[in-house]
Amino acid sequence: ASPLEPFCFPTSSINAWIECWFVTMEKRDRKERAPNDDNIKVAARSCLRSQLVGQPKNFKLALENAGFDLSVLGEDDVRSLVARVKVAITRLQKDNPDYGKPEVLQKPNFYRIQLVDVDDELKTYFNVLNDKWQSVISQGESALQNWTFIEETNLSQLKLQGEYKTLFRSEENEGAEAAHAVADSKRFKKLLIAFFKKHKLVGVQCNKVHMSIIYNSAEEVIVQDAHTDFEFKKATDTREKFAWTANIPMSKDGSYIIVWNGPGYGTSIHVPFGKCLFLRGDVVHAGGRPDWSGIAGKKFLRMHFYLPTKFMPADPENVFVRDLDGNYLSEHYLFPLTGRRRYV
Repeated sequence: ASPLEPFCFPTSSINAWIECWFVTMEKRDRKERAPNDDNIKVAARSCLRSQLVGQPKNFKLALENAGFDLSVLGEDDVRSLVARVKVAITRLQKDNPDYGKPEVLQKPNFYRIQLVDVDDELKTYFNVLNDKWQSVISQGESALQNWTFIEETNLSQLKLQGEYKTLFRSEENEGAEAAHAVADSKRFKKLLIAFFKKHKLVGVQCNKVHMSIIYNSAEEVIVQDAHTDFEFKKATDTREKFAWTANIPMSKDGSYIIVWNGPGYGTSIHVPFGKCLFLRGDVVHAGGRPDWSGIAGKKFLRMHFYLPTKFMPADPENVFVRDLDGNYLSEHYLFPLTGRRRYV
C-alpha cells in the first residue's frame, strides 16, 4: 500500500477483537457481581458465625449449606467459589465493622465491654506462661496444691494477687535461671501495666492489680452463676470511676466467657489468643466454656485480672450475685438452659 493510502484491518481481526473485549467485560462484570450473589453472601455469613464462636471457617461446608452442589464442580470451580466467599466476607466487614459480632461486642457497648488486641511483645510472654503452666497442670494434683475450685464449677484457679514473680519462677530455678525468671516477671509487669494504661481505663489503680490463672479442669460443662466481680454501686459523682476486669487467654485455643448486656439470655463469647476482653465492673458475666463439639477436654488456660479503682476496690475472695436492689441476678440473667448445671 502507498504511504498515502489508509491502512485497513482485516474484518476477521476486528471481529475477534470485539468478541475478546465482550468476553473480558463479561468476566469482569461477573467477578464484581459474584461476591454480591445472595448464595455467596449466605456462605460468607455462615463463615463469620463460625469465626465468632471460635470454630475454623469451613468454606466448602458453608457453600454446600448455601445451596451449592460441589460434587458436580471441578477443583478450579470450587476454588473460585471459595475466593468469592472470602471477598464477600471482606465486603460485609468493610461495610459494617460490627457485622457478624454479637450485640454485646458491638460499638454502642464499647464503653463497658471491649475486645481488643494484645501487644505483640506481651503476647510472646503469654506464650511462655502457657508452656510453663500447661506443664505444671499436666503433673497432676501434687503440683496443684495451691489451686482451688471456683465454687460449684469445674474451673480451677491459682490466685496470685500481685505476685508477678510467681508467674515465671519455680522451685527448680537456680542461679541464672532464677535471675532470668525475675527479669521476665519485671518486664511482663511493665508491659502489662502499659497495656492497661494504653486503653485509658480511667481511674484504674495499676499498682493494685490482682491476678489469677484459671483453666477448665474437666470435660463436664459446669459454669458459674451470673455475677459481677465487683460489688454493684451507683455512681453519683463524675469522680467515681468504675473498676474493670481483664480476661486474657494463655492458650492457643483462646477462652470462653458468657456475657450479658442486660437482663435476658447471655451470650457465650470466644476470646481468641492474642485478644483481651475488658469488662467494666458492673457487667454481668459467668466463666465456663459452652457445650460445643470439638472443644471438650480443652483447658482454655487464661489469666484474669482485677483492675480496681478507689470507688470500686477489688475483693478477689468474693463474687457478687445480687443487683443494686438486692435481687439475685439469676432471676433475670438467664442461660439457654436452666438448672444448677447449665449447658450453654
